[in-house]
Amino acid sequence: MKLVDRASAINWNRVPDEKDAEVWERLTGNFWLPEKVPVSNDIPSWNTLTPAEKELTMRVFTG
Repeated sequence: MKLVDRASAINWNRVPDEKDAEVWERLTGNFWLPEKVPVSNDIPSWNTLTPAEKELTMRVFTG
């Protein structure tokens, strides 16, 4: 068995390995990604919320 001297981080924006890219797509399909949901479409609805509703929404989505 060959020991690895150094490990480097993967750039998930440019995945060179086909299997790694497949795994990335499968994993990111399991949760919400901001770049895949056009939240700007929600601005009119957001503006109708009360301050309490806005705060609750932000706490739900940001923890």
